[in-house]
Amino acid sequence: MSYLRGSNEYDLLNAVFKNDIEKVRRLLDDDPKLLSDANSLGQAIGWSRKEVVRLIIERGADLNKIDKYGNHPLDHACNCICKELFHDLVRHGSNPSRAAHIVTKAASRGRLDVLRYLREKGFNMNDPNERALEGAIGFGSLDTVRFLLDCGVDASGINISKPLKPWKGVRADKGTMEEIRMAIQDKQAQSKPTDPD
Repeated sequence: MSYLRGSNEYDLLNAVFKNDIEKVRRLLDDDPKLLSDANSLGQAIGWSRKEVVRLIIERGADLNKIDKYGNHPLDHACNCICKELFHDLVRHGSNPSRAAHIVTKAASRGRLDVLRYLREKGFNMNDPNERALEGAIGFGSLDTVRFLLDCGVDASGINISKPLKPWKGVRADKGTMEEIRMAIQDKQAQSKPTDPD
């Protein structure tokens, strides 16, 4: 799909960015096919445009459609500062099992609300295809690390012989990172087999 200036797709994304709900409504009234563009939904979620997202949901957008960047709407919701959008999307039919690595994405943003929801729905927090613990460490979220460890996530692959560091641009102080290292060290010690002596 092209986003040429002056095209309906471009105008829709521009209206979403500006949070112009009336213009979004007019564009969708004039061209209902715009709902098939997953990018406008993803951008509305990413920019925390709650009313625009709710309008797009109300108009019947596919809440499981992957956008041109390979993201599911729930991927955007994990990154969004507006926490209730994840739950709004799920309530209206967005399926977390269709979002690849949703556990890792939620952990990587410290989204305990999402992780708790996923655990309640039977998602495997210790899926070998997920890297949730690494994501929580990178985000510098002690609460998320503790939650994952309590869920039984395997910590054996985490190197604690040196200080852990958050991702570049993440503000986590050395004390928090040391607490994370200690929590993982404790879990690793608990998981070691004991000698039968």
